[in-house]
Amino acid sequence: MTESINIGGEMRPVRFGLAALLKYEQETGRKALADFAEFGTGAVSITVMVDMVYYGLACGYQKATKIMDFDKYDVADWIGQDPSV
Repeated sequence: MTESINIGGEMRPVRFGLAALLKYEQETGRKALADFAEFGTGAVSITVMVDMVYYGLACGYQKATKIMDFDKYDVADWIGQDPSV
């Protein structure tokens, strides 16, 4: 299901289903579920955090047929501005 989150000063579509996890694994070469489990430990790396949000947004944009006008560095900045994302 596509939802919207307020990030980067606007509401953006996001999807964190299996498609996003598949894209995450294909693009990063890492295991999505193992990386996702890091969030529960409180010791998540910046790379994992940014990548998870980025690929959730990428799948949201794809499903909403919107053009992505940002990159991972933008996502990192947005998370830095509002860590509650």
